[in-house]
Amino acid sequence: PIEAEVRYRDGRMGTIKTTLNIKSVEGAV
Repeated sequence: PIEAEVRYRDGRMGTIKTTLNIKSVEGAV
């Protein structure tokens, strides 16, 4: 799994540890 730091549109910071989640976040931003 890949760990990445993400910033949500509402300003929260979080970490995701799944490749699929990373792709979903990139697609949503």
